[in-house]
Amino acid sequence: MALPRTDPARFDSLDAAVDFLLARVGKRIVLGAPLGIGKPHRLLNAIYARVAADPSIELTISTALALTPTKAPNALAARFLDPFLARQFGEDFPRLAWVDAELANALPANISVEEFYMQSGALLRSRPAQRRYASLNYTHAARAMADRGMNALVQKVAREPGGARLSLSCNPDISFDVVGAVPAAGLPRALLTAEIHGTLPWIDGSAAVDED
Repeated sequence: MALPRTDPARFDSLDAAVDFLLARVGKRIVLGAPLGIGKPHRLLNAIYARVAADPSIELTISTALALTPTKAPNALAARFLDPFLARQFGEDFPRLAWVDAELANALPANISVEEFYMQSGALLRSRPAQRRYASLNYTHAARAMADRGMNALVQKVAREPGGARLSLSCNPDISFDVVGAVPAAGLPRALLTAEIHGTLPWIDGSAAVDED
């Protein structure tokens, strides 16, 4: 079923955003997310939690580099690592719930994660991560995500200072290509969901778009 283009819906609640996603997309979600810090971790964790609690929903995540802070193995390591991680990621940077599940080899049966870049050495002992790794050239990523039937895309964005536009900030690399590749493959336009982050740098030019 085609998803008609509408005026942007705005939410102050992660649960409300997930409700909207499910109402628009249905119970089979093929979700794209950019690499690194362009991922909206809080929104992704809210989607993951909802699907993990409901076996009737099927979620496939297609992404690259699920950047998640490491954990200090002991108190001595924490004395060095914790201050570094606080400077590098911030005090409240959330871990991705699906990564912790992969590390424990406990990914729910109704959730599949396919990454085409991985954090070096982070998922060596994860059976689901190794089995679902996709060997893709970055220039092929947009077409590959369309081929997988992507019907939703999420991204962390910045709001224009004093304005209304949004910026893909440090991750404008393939999201626009993905948005175009999906209808080019004969599929309905994907639902786009942006998490506006107050400290993500505003970058103008080709990274900036109108809210709609």
